[in-house]
Amino acid sequence: MFDLRRYVPLALALALQTPLRAAGQDESWDLGLNRDFGYAGGGDIQGRFTLEIDVVEGLTQVVFFMDGAVMATDRDAPFEVPFSTGDYPLGPHTFTAVGTLAGGGEIRSPERQVDFVSADESWKAALRIAGPVLVVVLVATALGIVGPMLLDRGKKGFRRGVYGGAGGAVCPRCGLPFSRHLFGPNLLLGKLERCPHCGRWSVVRQANRAELEMAEARLDADAQKGAIDVDDEAERLRQEIDDSRFES
Repeated sequence: MFDLRRYVPLALALALQTPLRAAGQDESWDLGLNRDFGYAGGGDIQGRFTLEIDVVEGLTQVVFFMDGAVMATDRDAPFEVPFSTGDYPLGPHTFTAVGTLAGGGEIRSPERQVDFVSADESWKAALRIAGPVLVVVLVATALGIVGPMLLDRGKKGFRRGVYGGAGGAVCPRCGLPFSRHLFGPNLLLGKLERCPHCGRWSVVRQANRAELEMAEARLDADAQKGAIDVDDEAERLRQEIDDSRFES
């Protein structure tokens, strides 16, 4: 025969254990460390930071500790405390946080260990990380500027109507078209380029087809004018030679 009285104590025990397991889950409460301004790398920090805790149900206050001493007590969400490493001695430090629940229970975060370093040390560490990247950027920029100067073949390297992958541009100085270099330095408004016609440097954007056709027409007109000038000069020289035969 089923006896309900035998199962009542077991049911009560399970009901009482449920809150205890839920509270135990909060023991994995994590303590966050956010960088506001400064350096953080490999456990070393320098500058302004903020300690923070995830809000859990029933949390009424959080006490933040550094090396076992109280840093601050926060009774309002979000539970956090800002600090500056310059206000404390250099070297290793340990952070923890203890939260108080509405029912009187407590939850504790795992310890978080960091090293406070000086500004000089943080700059050196940052340069060790960023130095190779800066070198690559500077070399690429130098090649983008010097490369076109070394490879530029002047007007002979320009092919009318052929502008390559970077497109064509119109020189703002002489108004003639030329090809932009694919690896030329990009300065947001355009590429820094040297015009093969007038030899001047300028920042030029990619021109559209209509702009290039107008510039090509100017180039053809200049070429025609140059041919006429050459013929006139040759005729003048021949005339001077003929006249010189009658001079004593």
